[in-house]
Amino acid sequence: MSKRGQIWYGDFIIGLLVIIIISVAFYYVLYDIGNANSEISELELNVESLSNNLMSDGYGSWTTWSSGNKDYDGKIGLVKNSKIDVNLLTKFRNLNDYAFTKRMFGLSEYDYSAFIIDKNGVSTILAPFLADETAISNAASAIRLDRLVYYNGEIVRLNIVLFKK
Repeated sequence: MSKRGQIWYGDFIIGLLVIIIISVAFYYVLYDIGNANSEISELELNVESLSNNLMSDGYGSWTTWSSGNKDYDGKIGLVKNSKIDVNLLTKFRNLNDYAFTKRMFGLSEYDYSAFIIDKNGVSTILAPFLADETAISNAASAIRLDRLVYYNGEIVRLNIVLFKK
């Protein structure tokens, strides 16, 4: 065999390795993008569900005790007659058990925070048991949903943030 033939064979092997490495890298990039899109879709579904729960009338007493353990009875909702009801809002704030409310909303792997922001930009935390904004800013993934609601005689924004630590 001549040297010229050996160089061609070596170039072919190196070229083949480069193509394989690029193909594998391309596959992993596409696969990772697909995972990110599915997580965003799941976040969107969960934040819409949470928003719809909060914007409903709710029902039941929300909490009950069975066998010495707190259990939920009904559904959390803050709205009556298309307005945020102050009594329901106070009842929600008085739950004081973040893990319990997460269970009621069906949020096993996500955390949430809810704020009311008035026309001057002043925010009121709906769920005082999670007021740690550093948890939101350090989240692996997060999504925010704003809804316009009627509260205390004016139209305000209901800001809901759903995130995964």
